[in-house]
Amino acid sequence: MRRLIVFLALILAAPAAAFDTQAGRLEILDGDWEFPGKRLAVGGQILPLPGEPELAFLEERFGDWVLILVSQGGNACNGSYVWFHARPGDLRFSPEFGTCAEAYDVREGDGVLAVTMARIDPGRPPVTYLWDGARLTQEDAPRRASGMTPGDGPEFWIGRYPFELIEAADYQDRLAAMMAPEALVEADRLIDLSSPFRVEGDWIVGTGCVKFACQSARGAVAVSRADGRVIVALTSPEQGARLYGNPGGPLPETITALLAGQ
Repeated sequence: MRRLIVFLALILAAPAAAFDTQAGRLEILDGDWEFPGKRLAVGGQILPLPGEPELAFLEERFGDWVLILVSQGGNACNGSYVWFHARPGDLRFSPEFGTCAEAYDVREGDGVLAVTMARIDPGRPPVTYLWDGARLTQEDAPRRASGMTPGDGPEFWIGRYPFELIEAADYQDRLAAMMAPEALVEADRLIDLSSPFRVEGDWIVGTGCVKFACQSARGAVAVSRADGRVIVALTSPEQGARLYGNPGGPLPETITALLAGQ
């Protein structure tokens, strides 16, 4: 499950427990009966966090600015982000921002703070949110590469997820050669809640589906263990079953079953 994976990653990332700032020690406090949401303590002051979140984590610090993840819990949305200005006499929050995905790149340059994350919308590139202390803007960001190195073979994908391959920058040309742009967007939509790639005979296969519609709207990606070729199978009530790519031989059983409606 794409969203559950991201949520677990946030927990395992071990965000900071506190930061020492010009305004004093900054940390997250639990709520109470009067204010149930998480709160922010800084230099003896206690401030409510935007949205009264169930969960909150201190993520990064650049000078007087601290990035905070706020979340209502669950796996429908991993949360949103907010910058907090921890300077005496000028304590303030930025507007909330985010796509419900994990921020995978946080940086500062020329006085602008940048946070990059995946978009949830199928087929869209990642987005970078830019905060200059007064105005929040956003722009498209480059897709992330798969992480494969020249020495890696197809087994690289075992244990990884099919949506990672569909979204990887270094696979876009290969996918575009066998799928029209709208089909690639549809693959990203259908292969959402997914299982990791596993070995299936001569193939490495991963599957996914649309939440609440896994019987009728689903897809599979297979990578050949022999030469790394990729095939994609999709099925939906609107377009039926279809296969993209040249298998060059027998299909893996998972793909055969999907195309047969099983």
